[in-house]
Amino acid sequence: MFAAPAPPHDGLSSYDYIAVAMYLLGTIGIALYFAKRQGSTEEFFLGGRNMPWFAVGLSIMATLMSTISYLAQPGELIKNGITMLVGTLAVPLNILVIFMLFVPFFMRLRLTSAYEFLELRFNYTARAMGAALFVFMRLGWMGVVVYTSSMALTAMTRGNIPQEYQSALIYFVIVGVGVFATVYTAVGGMRAVIWTDVVQFLVLFGGTLITLGYIATTTGTGPAHWWETASTVTESHASPPIFSWDIRVQRTMVWAICMVFFWTICTHVSDQVVLQRYFSTKSLKAARNSYLLAAGADFVVLVLLALCGLALMSFYLEHPTFLPLDADTGEHVSVSSNFADKVFPYFIGHQLPPGVGGLILAALIAAAMSSIDSGVNSVSAVITTDFFARLNPQGAEKMSELKLAKILTITIGMISTGVACCVAYIVISHKINIFEVMQPAFNMFLGPLASLFVIGMFLPRCTARTTIPAVMLGTVVAIIWSYWKPIAGLDYWKLINEEWDASVVIDNAPTFTLSTTVPFLVAVISAGILSLIFESSTPHSGSGYTWYQIMKRDPDAPNVSTTEK
Repeated sequence: MFAAPAPPHDGLSSYDYIAVAMYLLGTIGIALYFAKRQGSTEEFFLGGRNMPWFAVGLSIMATLMSTISYLAQPGELIKNGITMLVGTLAVPLNILVIFMLFVPFFMRLRLTSAYEFLELRFNYTARAMGAALFVFMRLGWMGVVVYTSSMALTAMTRGNIPQEYQSALIYFVIVGVGVFATVYTAVGGMRAVIWTDVVQFLVLFGGTLITLGYIATTTGTGPAHWWETASTVTESHASPPIFSWDIRVQRTMVWAICMVFFWTICTHVSDQVVLQRYFSTKSLKAARNSYLLAAGADFVVLVLLALCGLALMSFYLEHPTFLPLDADTGEHVSVSSNFADKVFPYFIGHQLPPGVGGLILAALIAAAMSSIDSGVNSVSAVITTDFFARLNPQGAEKMSELKLAKILTITIGMISTGVACCVAYIVISHKINIFEVMQPAFNMFLGPLASLFVIGMFLPRCTARTTIPAVMLGTVVAIIWSYWKPIAGLDYWKLINEEWDASVVIDNAPTFTLSTTVPFLVAVISAGILSLIFESSTPHSGSGYTWYQIMKRDPDAPNVSTTEK
């Protein structure tokens, strides 16, 4: 016999806050433990290139998961059905491509910044372009990550804090999380980042299991019942569309698979956050093991998060009075409304027993800090290596590189905190969900960035004069695709044709699921065509850095650098 779920309580208790405080103290302890080892930028950014493969693998998974995925996956399923979960069918193909093509390639280069490759293959302009795209992408990403953690905490404390102070609490939490993560990253370097990521993964994993266990044991139901209940909401929950040639259809199974495939491929071929972790391992074998562990852990957690979404939706459909009251209407909010992103944290703060909710809150804060520390460390590595040391070598000599790295770490952390405040304002003002804000905030840079690397690796005829224009075209396509709504709504269009109904264009924006795929393909295909027209087949200065040439090298050979060229 199962005990019926208790009515919701007012929110987090003192036990929950004690659990969070203990976690934060433990994180600071890890940073201080590794602080004494910081003697060089290689140690600070790469952990001395001898980090254990299992720690690196869990770090990659925890970093890419972040609070965005941790909250967006259940929220997306609650609001729109299982379409995006189907994207995980791309995982086997992702593993094949990344394991066989990308990891062995980059481990033969073993750089500090992945964008050094672009100068070796093309020129410094291409390197600066890649580094700049990365910096913009990760600043926006960190902003969204910090916002989601603050949004989660405000949902958990609903009832503890008066409604008029909820918005102020979001910004307070943004600043607190951003500052805390920046400080322990600056103190402990990459070793602290990776080992705190390991702890954070374990807490994240435990959070999903606790949620599923509570709902299963208090309601006596399981996945089959959750699916049956959720399927009664809308047609997209019961039977999501498989495919549509109409790119205005936001979610189909085929487009979801394309999104997951291209996002994962683009991330592992161009993102310093990921590649820097591979560079921190001892060997190609260790890097491959790290990737396999990260891919496996990521798949398991995504499935568990999807189950959480189903379980939460079923729970609140059967107990609608357990949801909070809407401040405007005075009625209980709908589980599949704009409140969908907040359902998971609200359940944690108001339904789980005191103390347990605090552990999962620690998981959410952990996910945010895992992403912030990784982003801050990687952005600092890129700015130090690709801009400051490269453009101002005399200034780099005068200032200790390690000191510069720590100053940049603090600066980038503060900037990302400011970006998070801007993201919070936009999301709150326009009432959009996390999935919808990801592309215009940061993912629009990923396709063009990845195209730089793929062109350099697999299109040997291309040089900088054909690659850079192609990537610029891909970037323009990415901006238009991601900002179609505000672009289409400009009054300028009404001046062209007074009968133009901008609302029709705004309501028929292209699907966000192809917003990485299309710019990537546009850039790569354009570069290939331009190279056939304007380039010769004669070997050039960057010919020795294509995938085929680099793979001939010994994976355990010494590192290369831009001084080779």
